[in-house]
Amino acid sequence: MRKIIALILLLNCITFSKTFNETKQIDEKIVYLTFNTEFEKAEKLINQELKEDPKSLKYYFHKINTRLMRSVFIPDSLMIKNRRSYRDSLYGIWTKEVEEYLDKYEDTFEPTLENRFYIGGLYGFLGRMYGERSEWYSAFTNGKTAKNMYEDIIEEQPEFYDAYTALGMLYYYSDRLGGVMGLVTSILGLSGDREKGLEYLHLAYDKGKILNDQASILLMEIYNRLESNEEAALPFYEKFLIKYPKNKYVYMWYSWALINANEYKKLDKLIAEKEDIIEPFVKMLHFHQIGKYERSNNYRSEVEANKQRMWRRLYNHTQYIGAVNNLMLEQTEISDSLNNEQKKNYESVKENLEESIYLFRFQNLVALMNNNELAERLIADSKEFSHKPYNALFAFNCGIYFYKLNKYLKADEYFLKAKSLESSGVKYDCIKYLISIYSKHKVEKAIVEKLIDEVDDMDNDRLTFRIRDLENMYDL
Repeated sequence: MRKIIALILLLNCITFSKTFNETKQIDEKIVYLTFNTEFEKAEKLINQELKEDPKSLKYYFHKINTRLMRSVFIPDSLMIKNRRSYRDSLYGIWTKEVEEYLDKYEDTFEPTLENRFYIGGLYGFLGRMYGERSEWYSAFTNGKTAKNMYEDIIEEQPEFYDAYTALGMLYYYSDRLGGVMGLVTSILGLSGDREKGLEYLHLAYDKGKILNDQASILLMEIYNRLESNEEAALPFYEKFLIKYPKNKYVYMWYSWALINANEYKKLDKLIAEKEDIIEPFVKMLHFHQIGKYERSNNYRSEVEANKQRMWRRLYNHTQYIGAVNNLMLEQTEISDSLNNEQKKNYESVKENLEESIYLFRFQNLVALMNNNELAERLIADSKEFSHKPYNALFAFNCGIYFYKLNKYLKADEYFLKAKSLESSGVKYDCIKYLISIYSKHKVEKAIVEKLIDEVDDMDNDRLTFRIRDLENMYDL
């Protein structure tokens, strides 16, 4: 399934790029409104231009691009069960429309760089639609057509920086395809290169005239969701939201990235400024982590009201958090929706309440980094926990504490300890931090080689791709 998703994203990436070598003010306005999720206003401007020239390649491309951006953002606000049908119903209509447009007009356009670029984007769109339908041959051939057009453009004009957005994602996602799909894409000339893909995306982000924002979204996706490198993704979220403050969907992605990056101080500020647009489950998890258990539970009714928009596992986790909140508030109410594993964990917290309070207090301090003197006293006074899993959790939080202070050697010591302990449930997160540490602070090759071997044994796509940076850095 992950390979299919990667393929669809691969074919999607070549749809959104555009050159702005000779932009008009209205073009920039359309792009701004689209990224700011003011879709109706953007479509009104597009339709005005198409009314004057129904065959306009530029504004037809804008029309499809705006529709696609809507289809990227809007489903996050729908019920889980309706998201696929929402996209499928629209993609079926749009595919037919684009094919008819190309059949009617493609041969009538002058073969300028700009026109070829727009046409390549439309073929990329078709590739994505066929991919959604699992019609892989048509998906690959349309994708190859788009790729050839982009490469020809860059060969003729290397400074055509908006084109690098599409090619960057094409190279990156092609690299993520394995097995039969990877073989087919290689035969068709769609073989990938992660490093080249990222290089092209950063080039587009740095030098693109307007589509640097599209490159920004794609880099958010790669670093945050595909390589578990939230720290690298955060600057792209933050700069994007300064420019597009109405994009509540990117705020949603950003807030979740802050949780996964253990950046609760930033998240606390974000909630204070944008509470109305932050998802209830994010606020519930946040206030639990910083020790404001009553406020965390205040969002339970909102979480319940949004249950159908949440993945089941996430919803269940909020129910467990609510039960632990009650315990910390000296209440005993627990949700009937807890599964057996969660009930077991809840009982462990309850049976080891004194140790739980000590651990949670330390977690609260690490989350906000607002009393380092007390945090270090808790570290100094800590003893081995009788509840064994708490030893790994405490060491893990010590690692986060020292990492935030840029004391990487000390952080490394605690992350290594945490992932080595029996019953450790934090191995994955420890490895994420260790990759970051070894990227910032040079260590012996043997240490890095050992970490790479661990990642290989885990067979985890996110870490496998992310750790390539260490392989290149240490020449392994």
